Amino acid sequence: MWSRGHWTGLRMGRWEGQAMAEGESRRVLLIDDDRWVRALFTDVLVAMGCQVDAAASGEEGLALFARGGYQLVITDLEMAGVGGLEVAHTVQQELSGVPVIVMTGSPERLDELKQHLHGCTVLTKPVRLPDFQNAVLRAFEGARRQN
Repeated sequence: MWSRGHWTGLRMGRWEGQAMAEGESRRVLLIDDDRWVRALFTDVLVAMGCQVDAAASGEEGLALFARGGYQLVITDLEMAGVGGLEVAHTVQQELSGVPVIVMTGSPERLDELKQHLHGCTVLTKPVRLPDFQNAVLRAFEGARRQN
C-alpha cells in the first residue's frame, strides 16, 4: 500500500535466486520519468540491499552514469528527450560491462526492442515484483561471472 509516497508492507515474494550476501552492496542507477515508479522500485532495490541513485530523465541518468561506479542500470524505455534506448546504447558503448534492464509499457514492440537492445533484459510493465527481483539478481550474477 502507498503511504505518503512510500511503499508500506512491502512483501518481497519468492525469488528464483538467492538474495545478495550479507554486507554485499550493489550500486544501481534507476531512470524513470514517473516519480511513483521511481519511488516503488527504489524501495524494492533498497530492500534487496542495493544503493540506488534515481534519475527523472535520460539526460539526468546519463550524467549520473558518467560519474561511474554503477553495477546495474535500470531504465524506462519511453521518456521525453533521451529515452531508454539511447541510455542502453550509451551504457553498452562505454564497454563498461554494466548490465542494463529496460522496462516498457509497450509489449507490442517487444520483438522489435529485443533486436535493438541486444544484451539487455527487457521487462514489460506492469512488472510483477518477483520478475523484477529475479531480473536484478540475474543481472548481478551475470556481471559477477564476467568479472
